[in-house]
Amino acid sequence: MTGLSALPLELFPPFTSTATVKIAAANAAEETFRSLLVARSWDLLHAHSATLAGHAAALLAHAQARAHLVARQTPALAERDAGLAQAFAALAADRSAGATALRDAVLAQATAQLGDAAAAQALLDALLAGNHPLFEARAAERSAAVAEVDVVGTACVQLAVLSHRAAGESALHKAYDVTRDQGVGPDRPADLQVLRDEADGLRSLHDDAVGALFAHLDTEDDRDGFADLAVALAARIEARGPVAAMLVGSYLALLSRRPDVQGSLAEHRAALDVVELVERLRVVHAYSWLVRTELVGPDAGRWYSHERRRTDARTQPSLVVTGQSLAVQELVDGTGAEGDLVTVEGVVDALAIDDDPSPPKFSTFCDIVDLASGGSLRVRAHMFSLLNNGLQDGAFTRLTGFVRRSAPWAGPVGLDVDRVDLTDLARQSWYDDMTARLRPHVLLRPDGMSMFFTPPVRTE
Repeated sequence: MTGLSALPLELFPPFTSTATVKIAAANAAEETFRSLLVARSWDLLHAHSATLAGHAAALLAHAQARAHLVARQTPALAERDAGLAQAFAALAADRSAGATALRDAVLAQATAQLGDAAAAQALLDALLAGNHPLFEARAAERSAAVAEVDVVGTACVQLAVLSHRAAGESALHKAYDVTRDQGVGPDRPADLQVLRDEADGLRSLHDDAVGALFAHLDTEDDRDGFADLAVALAARIEARGPVAAMLVGSYLALLSRRPDVQGSLAEHRAALDVVELVERLRVVHAYSWLVRTELVGPDAGRWYSHERRRTDARTQPSLVVTGQSLAVQELVDGTGAEGDLVTVEGVVDALAIDDDPSPPKFSTFCDIVDLASGGSLRVRAHMFSLLNNGLQDGAFTRLTGFVRRSAPWAGPVGLDVDRVDLTDLARQSWYDDMTARLRPHVLLRPDGMSMFFTPPVRTE
């Protein structure tokens, strides 16, 4: 066995910090993120974004080192396994006195260590038959590395996503508070154009990123190139997202200086467009980090091949349907039949969890107020909490639902919020497949609710 190495690679990484310790620290940082978000401590949350990013980087470095060192160990371990197997096979076949003495010595040592003659004989028989874990060091080490990198990689994606979200959330809400404290406003036409331009830029970034990822998987058998693409896209989104959030936060504060929100549909729609695109870009950002972590592991080749096959029977765009776009007042005036799928926009009011008369369960109810007419529409999220998903009174929302004209909770007309079945859509849409797989990390369509909404705007 000439390829054996004396380097103690099995001890590396991580010197003083194991993967378990790193993940425990990452989990603690995630809990801190949640507490700061709930407490609305925007300055501290902004600073904590760097801490989260540091944990993500440490986890990625750990996965990279672990996978690389296992690759370095593989030839020596494979040679060791083969050499041991050959040695014991030769010992099993050799009937000389020396070989018999050696077998007896191995049996005696095994009996002394195990304290059981039958167990020792079974061990010797397995060794001589070449059927023992002793001959599978390479496979065992690789399996352990795959499991470790999988766990570390999942935590890495989560921390990278939370870091990006912490930067965005803190930027949005801090900008809102600072703008409100300045006492400027209300908004002007030039401010609306800033938001529209920002939405256009984000839409281009999103569409280009999704298109580039899909096209590469669909046409290029270049694993390293795909990893480079993911790194570049993550960097662009990380740079752009918090700035966009800052702009929309400041703009929402200007809208809050209006004496009345009525007549500001275009302005609220522009703000919501930016919020929706920021959330969609977070999905792409999370996927980019997923790619980075998967392509450093021992199973990188297999994962990439499987990822490429995901484009075979799927088209790129999302297949989520939104139905006909209608104003709230149009539904109130009689447009739309029972069961029609429609999309409406408006300001949330009277949001509450209440008893649902049919069936007797608790659901979320709210009114959606039309910013053009002042009319309102009753909305139900059947057996789900929109409050837990972050919706608040004063938020501007765009939601898709089914028209209800005979439900006891709806009054003359209401809407049942549609639930998007991403699992089903993922069978045909690559975009929906990506979104479905990243549900543990991102907030696009929480609980499948087909809606987007801004933080609340409260007029003075």
